[in-house]
Amino acid sequence: MNLTQNKESVLSNIIIQNIQQQGPISFRNFMEMSLYYPDLGYYTTVQDKIGTKGDFYTSSTVSPAFGAMIARQLEEMWHLLGEHFFTIVEYGGGTGALCYDILEYLSRNEKLYAGIRYCIIEKSPSMRARQKLYLLDKVYWYDSIKEIGDIQGCVLSNEVIDNLSVHQVVMEDELMEVWVDYDTDYKENLLHQY
Repeated sequence: MNLTQNKESVLSNIIIQNIQQQGPISFRNFMEMSLYYPDLGYYTTVQDKIGTKGDFYTSSTVSPAFGAMIARQLEEMWHLLGEHFFTIVEYGGGTGALCYDILEYLSRNEKLYAGIRYCIIEKSPSMRARQKLYLLDKVYWYDSIKEIGDIQGCVLSNEVIDNLSVHQVVMEDELMEVWVDYDTDYKENLLHQY
């Protein structure tokens, strides 16, 4: 058993123990634990997730052209907003490649670049540490958009929607929420009415 499989097994045991002690958990809580449990969740482990050594690619890791294209649109927004201070908020910065490519392109416009603040909202400590290795200028990290304050600029994300822990509901005779239980394996139950 390799280290990744061992961590998955440890996390699975933690989730099972939680269910056995407290009863079924919402799909949202199951997803949150699976993705973000400290040091054991998919996005909180140190292993590469994105790129050639990871499990998947995103547009920003394939070519800097994607970041440049978004940067051109941001430059247009800045111009339309009166060419004042401009805040970019990125949810889930991943490897930091998109931020890097956007800032690299925007650095060519001295007036815009002087007034830029790039805020990354990143839940994963390992991803945040990776980003901090080479995002050295204009970038600030936050746990929540509420910490940033007023924004004149743009909020963006790239392939982050699938990383959000969500409640899963289905319509039976009435709206029901999906909960996760465990017997000899994980199973879904419709336990909660809205």
